[in-house]
Amino acid sequence: RCTYCIVPYVRGNEISRRPEAIVTEVARLGMEGFKEITLLGQNVDSYGDDLSPESSLAELMHLLDPVPGIERIRFMTSHPADMTDALVDAVATLPKVCEYIHLPLQAGNDRVLRFMARGYTMERYAALADQIRRKVPGVALTSDLIVGFPGETEEEFLDSVAAVKRFNFDMVNTAAYSPRKGTPAARMKGQLPEAEKMARLSYLNQVVQETARAINGALIGQVQEVLVERPNPKQPEQMTGRTRTNKIVHLIGDCQVGDIVQVTISGASPWSLRGEIVAVPQLILAYTVVAGPSDTLSIHGIEAYGLHGVAPEERVLGQRFVVDLDLEMDLSLAGKSDDLADTLSYVDVVQSVQSVVGGQSCQLIEALAERVAAEILQFAIVGSVVVRLHKPHIPVAGFSGAVSVSICRRR
Repeated sequence: RCTYCIVPYVRGNEISRRPEAIVTEVARLGMEGFKEITLLGQNVDSYGDDLSPESSLAELMHLLDPVPGIERIRFMTSHPADMTDALVDAVATLPKVCEYIHLPLQAGNDRVLRFMARGYTMERYAALADQIRRKVPGVALTSDLIVGFPGETEEEFLDSVAAVKRFNFDMVNTAAYSPRKGTPAARMKGQLPEAEKMARLSYLNQVVQETARAINGALIGQVQEVLVERPNPKQPEQMTGRTRTNKIVHLIGDCQVGDIVQVTISGASPWSLRGEIVAVPQLILAYTVVAGPSDTLSIHGIEAYGLHGVAPEERVLGQRFVVDLDLEMDLSLAGKSDDLADTLSYVDVVQSVQSVVGGQSCQLIEALAERVAAEILQFAIVGSVVVRLHKPHIPVAGFSGAVSVSICRRR
């Protein structure tokens, strides 16, 4: 326990939730449309140490990464003494785990760290930071620093200032030490005057802002993936979201809350970025017209989720997969009409199929084919439709192979 922190005394020992309970909850959130989750803990790196059998945060992330619907996974707050190689590797290799690590340093001097009871040295922290940057290119590393800890000298304070520059933190949460009743640090000698603590805090904040401004400024002109979170309360014409590296972006463009968009960064401050949504090229459709009264339209790459299978994991997590469709449509009814509105638009067909298949869940693959057939018969002037649906062998967790379905439905 850190000597300055009151939280363990107030909340007690950490208790880890069972991994299967977390996976079930996250799967439900994904089904409800949530795109991002954050795994929280006073010391989230120690997750699973109290379980039997033991688990770990890295193992939990491997379970959560395949969950359908969830696009981003974050975690905080880490402790440098407990961060493992496996956890760093999980951030480096799992596609949904964001390239962002909050790694509180608290002080840049070994003597102060020892009196804080942090459990690591500057050498250990530096080795860990180097490992993270080496394994996770483009990672954003943020931290916490406390100034004015009991007995902190001017030179020791400047060590913390130097650490901001040394580790090139994207952002630092700073605070002047404040004694908490009942903690060991509150009883230590050398309590600093409030004015001195605030002066040190002000100077440190200037350095933090300068560093963050330079880091964010280097992103101008780059394209960043942004998850749109809410309207900008100060400028209603803008939306606000976050990059994978947890940077706030105020953006202009056609988007809604929950969208994941590509944004060209055009401005930066220490606290946030500004940008414009990159225009998405229109889909160019390719279809084959078969000689005779029927047309066959092939659609590839529509994503869906199947909540089915033999293994329990399949029925809980579902499988993300991509389906290919061949639609053979009898156009004889439309051919008898002189009304231009009865002409079949293949763009409309693709958009309609996307609305009933894309991102939706199903118990059986056959159900997707039924949805497609019902949708086409409802909006298109066709006498019948043959739906051939193929799910390639690309499940998330490797549970099942390819599946093909063919149905014919008539008006």
